[in-house]
Amino acid sequence: MDSLLIFIIILLWFHGFIFLYLRKRNQKKLIKYLESFRGNELTLYEAKKLIELHTNFPFGSFEFYPNEQDYALLYKNQKFASFVKQNKKMTKYFIIVIPILFFSIILLDLLF
Repeated sequence: MDSLLIFIIILLWFHGFIFLYLRKRNQKKLIKYLESFRGNELTLYEAKKLIELHTNFPFGSFEFYPNEQDYALLYKNQKFASFVKQNKKMTKYFIIVIPILFFSIILLDLLF
């Protein structure tokens, strides 16, 4: 049973590390998209506001993508829309898997 517990702990650390890495990479991609939309789909003020929102510390990493209702012009770009859709799927996966792994560690520790 100890080997199963160690395996789940390794999976948890792996998923946590990969989530943080992919989150940072997607944040950089989002900033590139926002900079490319500056002056076209976004005003200079909106672009600056969004870039600051997604890069400020510590709460910038909690904003995953711009609101679709407020920035509908961004989502007309197919590449950006597919990027956000992929990012949403990835985030949902990690938000489901990481707590399950965490609570399975607690459960295994309590049971055995």
